[in-house]
Amino acid sequence: MTDSSGSPSFQQDATRGRLLALLREGKWTVDDLARRLGLTDNAVRFHLASLETAGTVRKEGVLRRHGAGKPADLYALTPDAEESFSRAYAPVLAACVAELREATSTPHLVAFLKR
Repeated sequence: MTDSSGSPSFQQDATRGRLLALLREGKWTVDDLARRLGLTDNAVRFHLASLETAGTVRKEGVLRRHGAGKPADLYALTPDAEESFSRAYAPVLAACVAELREATSTPHLVAFLKR
């Protein structure tokens, strides 16, 4: 789905952002990503294909499971994509959490962070 300018919709951007956030944690299979994101495996494949074309994501190995069945491809961020993420987010987040800690009770802060 695209907006009137032909750009990906906000929903697609948000989903791809969540997918990239998971891939920053490590390598994932399509099924694992689908489960974590609450999407179908076909929806995840659609987003991964777009990110692969953009050079942000690549297949990086396979996961062999016990029993019958085809091994599952593992997906990861490309080195260029990992470098493109700003390193400034961690200090900003830490400062925000510190500010919230001073202004909010611990139970409210924990509930906020879980959301």
